[in-house]
Amino acid sequence: MTWNFDTLIQGIKLNQAADFKRINTIEFIATKVNGDIAWATYNNQAEISKNGGHVTVKWLETVILIKDKRMWKIKVLHSTLIKRS
Repeated sequence: MTWNFDTLIQGIKLNQAADFKRINTIEFIATKVNGDIAWATYNNQAEISKNGGHVTVKWLETVILIKDKRMWKIKVLHSTLIKRS
């Protein structure tokens, strides 16, 4: 699935429950820096509560960053869904 702005806006609209709560936990597996390029691989877990229910979602993610004017900027972010429960 490719996320664009429409996907993100729709996700925000779905998360309007009065009791909505989301906590993400990130566990880094590896990080590398080579000059002005860096990449990291990590596990991302979201604990989501809304409308009296609870779901846990886990992803494996890799991000590639480029250093531009002393700031790191994301060039690529890939996310693979591991588990939804």
